[in-house]
Amino acid sequence: MHLRAAAASYQRQLGQIFLTLAFLPYDAFISLDAIARTLLRLLVTHKRLLEWQTSSDSERNTCARLAGFYATMWIEPVVALAAGLFLAIIHPAQLFWALPFLVVWLAAPWIAWRISQPIEIATPDLTAEQLSFLRRTAARRGLSSKPLSPPRKTGCRPTIFRKCPHRLSLRGLRPPIWAWRCWPIWRPVIWGIFRWAA
Repeated sequence: MHLRAAAASYQRQLGQIFLTLAFLPYDAFISLDAIARTLLRLLVTHKRLLEWQTSSDSERNTCARLAGFYATMWIEPVVALAAGLFLAIIHPAQLFWALPFLVVWLAAPWIAWRISQPIEIATPDLTAEQLSFLRRTAARRGLSSKPLSPPRKTGCRPTIFRKCPHRLSLRGLRPPIWAWRCWPIWRPVIWGIFRWAA
């Protein structure tokens, strides 16, 4: 179980490293574009200094098709082809070592399009026997099959919603909260200790 969780964590981290390297030219282009626009507006034109674009505006302007990704991320294939041409002319021996990066940069718009596609979650095909087993197990443990209700305004979030809300379960509550809930019970005891000590 631990090895499976560690492998999933390492896989996620390696995926993030791969995507960072794949989108490196595009990120550099976006940053340089922002720096150039800021300097131009601050030093030359002095206009549109507070211009900004919301995420909803950018979503409206983007195209979800593969051609739209290639149009938006055009700098990636251009950098890959220019770097490949430069290495082929100037340092042909180094082209072999740079080839994986160049291929990934050529395919970066396709990669961005592919990871932006909605994830299809397959619903499990459970038999009637399996469903009844799950319902019996949930009923035995006191778990409700109803949708979860929002937490009450008590400042705490219980970890398990039970069928019998009148039962006070201290599981999942932090000590200060349940301590204050028990204050009416503790108050006479504490006052008795103070009177006895005096």
